[in-house]
Amino acid sequence: MRFIHAALAALMASQTGCAAVLTGTTDTISIRSEEPGTKLFVDGALIGKNSATHVLPRRGNHVIEAVKAGCGTATYPVPYELNPVTLLGVFLDLGLVSILVIDGLATGAAMRASTTNIVVTPDCRAAAL
Repeated sequence: MRFIHAALAALMASQTGCAAVLTGTTDTISIRSEEPGTKLFVDGALIGKNSATHVLPRRGNHVIEAVKAGCGTATYPVPYELNPVTLLGVFLDLGLVSILVIDGLATGAAMRASTTNIVVTPDCRAAAL
């Protein structure tokens, strides 16, 4: 019976990625514009005016837009980098399930936003002329 409990515990532990458990599957980013009256969008959805905080899932590519009437729209693709906590999966199951399947494919926790403070300002120089 002990063997069955130990085997079940090992199986459950191997089904969770280190990065997903320790750092989560989302990033909280702060976005601001240096141009007053700017509307901020993430993936086409309005999230605020002038400044906002937004929670992004780590899966997928995300684009931030700063829009103001009479100005050129500024776009900023959110950059991602490897989440180093993901590499702990090597000790769990050589990374075969925890890194590749769980953190990589299922949750996206293998990557994280490389910056969480973002400034996106529309180009209003042409409007001033």
